[in-house]
Amino acid sequence: MAELQMSIYDFTRLASLLGILIIMNVFLNQWEPKIKQQYIATFILATGLLTGFFIANSMVFGFVTAGFVIFGESMMNEINKLKDCFKILDKTIDKEIEKNVKIRVNQMKREIEKERSEEK
Repeated sequence: MAELQMSIYDFTRLASLLGILIIMNVFLNQWEPKIKQQYIATFILATGLLTGFFIANSMVFGFVTAGFVIFGESMMNEINKLKDCFKILDKTIDKEIEKNVKIRVNQMKREIEKERSEEK
């Protein structure tokens, strides 16, 4: 059975591949006038193929890494939106629970007062 082992040399090659693609993505997204997203994606994927071939000896790995770099930002935006929705939902649920607890406490107070008044 083959084991996955990564030497320091392999790690630095992969880290440099990832670094090149991330810097390129940030640079192209900040370009003025704005470049269309499909052109940015095409350029980064092509660069991922080439740098993957030269740095990591695998064009497929470079292409996949470039895909993660391109769509990572949009995935993080979607995850943050989802997180915000859960926070809002949690606050709403907490308000409902607090409201129901207050109603129940008031009902119990009335029942206790009613029992005390009947005892007198």
